[in-house]
Amino acid sequence: MSLQDSLGVLAALVLITAFYCQSQRRRRLMALLASGLFLGYAALLGSVPLLILGGLFAGINLVRLRGMRVGRAPTRATWQMDHDVQDRVRDIQAVSRYSSAGIEF
Repeated sequence: MSLQDSLGVLAALVLITAFYCQSQRRRRLMALLASGLFLGYAALLGSVPLLILGGLFAGINLVRLRGMRVGRAPTRATWQMDHDVQDRVRDIQAVSRYSSAGIEF
């Protein structure tokens, strides 16, 4: 098996392993590693479409990984939004309970 084939198989195995990760963070890290391996594989092949695809996947995983920073405290705006959403969900649940019991407003 050539170096190109070995790198492609390794990239595929790492990507498959990423799907079995329980943690979203670990899954993103594994997918990022797989993207890097696929970029190396595409470079050895000289395949521009695979280079573009690998670059897009790596970029997406980097952006998503940055959004998952551990220990990020919620801002007041996000807390207020969460509070408003919870209030709205409670209102919908109450209306749903009343309407299923045949009670009309």
